[in-house]
Amino acid sequence: MARPPAVDLTTRLGSVVLDNPVMTASGTAGHGHELADHLDPAALGAVVVKSLHAEPCDGNPAPRVHATPAGMVNSMGLQGPGVEAWLERDLPPLLATGARVVASIWGRTVEEFARAAELLAGAPSEVVAVEEKEEDGGEIAVVKSVILNGRRELFRSEGFLKPLKEAKK
Repeated sequence: MARPPAVDLTTRLGSVVLDNPVMTASGTAGHGHELADHLDPAALGAVVVKSLHAEPCDGNPAPRVHATPAGMVNSMGLQGPGVEAWLERDLPPLLATGARVVASIWGRTVEEFARAAELLAGAPSEVVAVEEKEEDGGEIAVVKSVILNGRRELFRSEGFLKPLKEAKK
């Protein structure tokens, strides 16, 4: 029996080309390397890691998970190691799998975003984009992505802060 022709799933997002359009949702795969026990992260278009703050964050106090008749409700509170620790400890094992990575950052102020972005400016080229999440009274107010290919200088300049400041108006 003849095999059907292969389907090209190559996906272009701005200047980034991914092998396919399948990506994890931020937070669903932790910091990414945990996936390797269950699937090959390199087979995904990209792994979107759990949102990172510039500094370590403990998240919300317990209890953070509550069972309901329809499933569960959680309020983890964006717990994380901070960007520097993630770059040092969590990113290398993820990159060792061959994965492409989208870093997700969050902050309560434009300055916190700027600090997280500055810390990511020197990330390896396998970190292909940064997703931003802004908290506004506990709600996510702004979510956008910045494609990094050839644009890392944005994280060292007013170019990154301007759209965030305009979104606050």
